[in-house]
Amino acid sequence: MPFLRARLCIVIETIQIIKEVLEEKPFSVKEIFENNWNSYLIVNKVRDIELKEVEKMLSCKGMERGCFIFHCNNCGKELIVPFGCNSRICSCCGKRHTDKWADKLTKKIIKNLTYRHLTFSMPEILWSYVKEKRELQKVLMDVAAATIKEMFSFALKQE
Repeated sequence: MPFLRARLCIVIETIQIIKEVLEEKPFSVKEIFENNWNSYLIVNKVRDIELKEVEKMLSCKGMERGCFIFHCNNCGKELIVPFGCNSRICSCCGKRHTDKWADKLTKKIIKNLTYRHLTFSMPEILWSYVKEKRELQKVLMDVAAATIKEMFSFALKQE
């Protein structure tokens, strides 16, 4: 058991060092929102779902969300790991879920694919219409999804 306790101490110390290094970033997406969200709300109308997702993201890893506490009985050190928000717009939680989804999709559909990057765009003149009529965003996403399905379907037939 002393060996396991010593390893736990090393793991806790390593995680704390990593956290300190990560916290040295000059600024984050969350900080940009924290500094500008209230001003944005004064000028712009947002939907309830947008407000909900931003509020979740702003509370990410805050102690009000709860946390795990790891304690080493050997050295007495504690590591507090706050809960994430799981918001799709969170640069921490959203990216993690997107990466998992992309890896899962890649393994299912195309083997030995080491890189994938798809960008869908439209003529600049259409952006104002899409911004005014939000239902067009769903149309765009549906078309993009159909394009991806067709591309993978074509790729699977080629094998």
